[in-house]
Amino acid sequence: MVKNSRKTQCSSSFRVLNQPLLIEVKENAEHCPIELVHKHKRLKIISIDDIWEIMDEWWKRSPIERCYYRVVTKEGITLTIFRDMVSSNWYIQKV
Repeated sequence: MVKNSRKTQCSSSFRVLNQPLLIEVKENAEHCPIELVHKHKRLKIISIDDIWEIMDEWWKRSPIERCYYRVVTKEGITLTIFRDMVSSNWYIQKV
């Protein structure tokens, strides 16, 4: 059995996991990504393997509206990126 230290846990010890990072994306006429810049490297997108949209928390002041893309770069890297439909900013979710 573990002894109770009676120390209070504070909420500041929480951290966000897998926080999306703002990236620069070149789009085609249909707003689909064709190239992105990540860690100062320009990566050409050769295929889009999946596209999906989410619309959540529509009742809040800042609703979530995103269009996600699972893409493959010329270097063979699979990335999940998304376009925030409210701000039009692009983010990388997972490498």
